[in-house]
Amino acid sequence: MRSTPDPAASPADAVAVVDAVEVFDRLVLGARRPVVVDFSADWCGPSRALVAQFEALARQYAGAVDFVRVDTEAAPELVRREAVAQVPTLRGYFEGRVVSALVGVGPGLEVDRMARRLARRGRLGDLIARWWPRPGGPTERQA
Repeated sequence: MRSTPDPAASPADAVAVVDAVEVFDRLVLGARRPVVVDFSADWCGPSRALVAQFEALARQYAGAVDFVRVDTEAAPELVRREAVAQVPTLRGYFEGRVVSALVGVGPGLEVDRMARRLARRGRLGDLIARWWPRPGGPTERQA
């Protein structure tokens, strides 16, 4: 099981690598920020081709969007649960739900567009939470 890397570490460490369901649940489904997840495999050429772009986007959107790579070979139960049929599959998660997806490797602009939209969604979510707190949420006043 691998944990979240230190953002001040090397550029490749900007992407958390997940190989267990529990870690995925914590880093992705329990995330406070939007998350782009790359379901990939080391043996897959298109997955390997995506690595540099994925890491560059992780650095570009640091603090606004989290980036996670799931090793599909190491976490087959997670792959089944998330119904991933092909690698690479990229999914955008917000508040624990899938809100966007890309299958295969498309032009770099598609992945950048996904990250940009998730960042915007995250900023909007922060604004809404500030002005309209959820009942029982951390910003609600106690009577």
